[in-house]
Amino acid sequence: MEALNNKLKSRTLFVLAALIGGFALSGCQNPFLQLAADSSHHTYSSSGYTVSFNTQGGSAISALSVPPGGKVSEPEPTKAHFILEGWYKDAALSKPWDFDGDTVNSNITLHSKWIFDGIQGDGTPENAFLVYDVPTLMAVGRSGTDKDGNVWTTAACYLQIDNIQWDPNDNWSPLLVPFTGSYDGDGYAISRLYCNPPLPYYLQPVGLFGTLAGASTVKDLSLLDVVVKGGDRIGAIAGWVRDPTASIKNCYVTGSVGGNGIINSKFIGGIAGASSGTVENCYVNCTVKGSRYVGGIAGTIASSKIINCHTTGIVSGDGDVGGIVGESASGVILNCLAENEVIGGGLGGIAGIITYGKVMNCVALNKNLNTPDGGTPVFFRLWVINSNYSPVASNNYARRGMLMDGVPFNDDGDHTGQDGQSIDKGQFNSFAWWTTTAVWADEGWDFTNTWEWDNTRKLPKLKGLGGR
Repeated sequence: MEALNNKLKSRTLFVLAALIGGFALSGCQNPFLQLAADSSHHTYSSSGYTVSFNTQGGSAISALSVPPGGKVSEPEPTKAHFILEGWYKDAALSKPWDFDGDTVNSNITLHSKWIFDGIQGDGTPENAFLVYDVPTLMAVGRSGTDKDGNVWTTAACYLQIDNIQWDPNDNWSPLLVPFTGSYDGDGYAISRLYCNPPLPYYLQPVGLFGTLAGASTVKDLSLLDVVVKGGDRIGAIAGWVRDPTASIKNCYVTGSVGGNGIINSKFIGGIAGASSGTVENCYVNCTVKGSRYVGGIAGTIASSKIINCHTTGIVSGDGDVGGIVGESASGVILNCLAENEVIGGGLGGIAGIITYGKVMNCVALNKNLNTPDGGTPVFFRLWVINSNYSPVASNNYARRGMLMDGVPFNDDGDHTGQDGQSIDKGQFNSFAWWTTTAVWADEGWDFTNTWEWDNTRKLPKLKGLGGR
């Protein structure tokens, strides 16, 4: 116990010397709440009562069968960067389990509580700053100085090492200066983030990160049940991916992203509001809503790449609304699957409007494309072309019978055109179709490293997304 106490005394005491940008937050807490999908929560049934152990991301502990009135020995899982504080009877970690005195009289799950071991990084690629709770999340890029004298700058490297539960009663403040470093979520999640900046901050790019610039990257991160609102350039991960060398990869978003209702919000996407960089291997199951240039992944792209992305949910706006992107001024959309419902006055299952660029190996399985009441229908199954311009397009497909203002579209179409080539359920629900080389351009869809087959839905899904 004395050794544990000494370790607990060495917990990082964080001093924020200065906030580069954003407005102040208060009342933030760090509840250790269990995510619904926790792979370290094991149980089984056998004789006697079952004691299961939810190690909250620590090494797995097998369940035990204990006779009525019996006791269990305290297990000792491990978790990198953390010390085990104890075990609790409830997920809120308010009722400790006494291994010496408590007896088992029903099936029960015990939940572990972990304390950070106090050993921080220095922000280098080899030894990133460690982000594990609300205070450390709030410190990312704010130029605060930690107990070791290291400054948490916008150019530093950050590694998330635990799931983080945000208090939705607090308002997240995006950085007001570009982030040029790296943020590695390592497969962990940030839950219930609420971001609705007041004037004048909502006129800046809004998201977990306001602007990604330089060679910055955000990867392997889930944002669950988020609410992100703003004026222009709004995205759950970043409001603006400014430079071609910036990237967002292997990220997953659920919740809602949209305008704040104060102004006619533009450039809104589930991942990024506006992007000139790369968005790759991302899945969005969101309600995305705005005025113009609204997309499931990005609101607008210019010299950008959208690769291996998947969308479900609902995307809506007044004009230029697409299942993947709202507008492509120039860019590449490759190997993307759109299943969301799209609502707007100029829309497509893949893109709302395209001026220049390339669209290849994309599939629009949206069931509905709808024009708002009183609007003039301007839509195609894949995209609307801007005036006399046309993208380079090939090997693109769309659901036969897709409802367009309630009317099924059953034409055969063309894999190079705005409506794509029609495919039937027997095709898109068949793994063989997705893996047939002749269907696709270049190398087609990668079911070894990127995609996997969902036998329940009979459709592809991205590997490894959704949080730990």
